[in-house]
Amino acid sequence: MTKQHRRRVLTVGERQYLWKTYHQHADGCEEVLRLRETGSVAGLTLAFRPDSERHVPDGGMSAAGDIWIGDRVLNLNEPGVVRAFVDAAVEAGWMAQTRTAGRRNGWDLFDDAYARIANG
Repeated sequence: MTKQHRRRVLTVGERQYLWKTYHQHADGCEEVLRLRETGSVAGLTLAFRPDSERHVPDGGMSAAGDIWIGDRVLNLNEPGVVRAFVDAAVEAGWMAQTRTAGRRNGWDLFDDAYARIANG
């Protein structure tokens, strides 16, 4: 199993989340962050697709897991960044106790996650 596909554990208070990041080319290029609370069958997939203002690695100078808007860069391989996305998703109601898996546009949480990192 490659590093990008291995599941990692993030502890947030009393909860633990399994998470993994990867890059895929399903219907175009995208970075993906998958989250699932330990013991739950439900999960959340955050997809980051590039556009004219939002960027993901394309095999050039950027590192795997980097996503950025302008000069604001987050690396989805860093536990602190994943924690910021978990907190933002919980606050937005996306990680609520459900029995289904969800797929959302991760860019919708980028500003919130970036602010959490910037404010330490």
